[in-house]
Amino acid sequence: MTNLLCHVKSCEGQVVEDSKSIVQYAHGSSYNKAELRYLISLWVVQCHRPFTIIEDAPLQRIFKMLYGKVEMPSEVMVSWDVREIHSVSKLCVGTVLQVCFRFPLKLKREY
Repeated sequence: MTNLLCHVKSCEGQVVEDSKSIVQYAHGSSYNKAELRYLISLWVVQCHRPFTIIEDAPLQRIFKMLYGKVEMPSEVMVSWDVREIHSVSKLCVGTVLQVCFRFPLKLKREY
């Protein structure tokens, strides 16, 4: 208890900048439902996790602990999101490759 009292006395009278205010931190949340679904899809694919991992109760408790209003996607939704990301990525890569083939780089050969 004495450590806490010493700390309070050392902090008295100090002005805290708005950017460092705990109130600002506590009221702000970077939760975004769409971004969470995207990040879960990336995690499942990049780390070779099964779609069913999202149904694990301990994982869901972790997410709920971090943000109580989190909306967890189902394994079916994660599977659908992975397929959708794959389709969009294929189109983007195809477009980039078409541009590369249309305007090939001319390399200068020096012997």
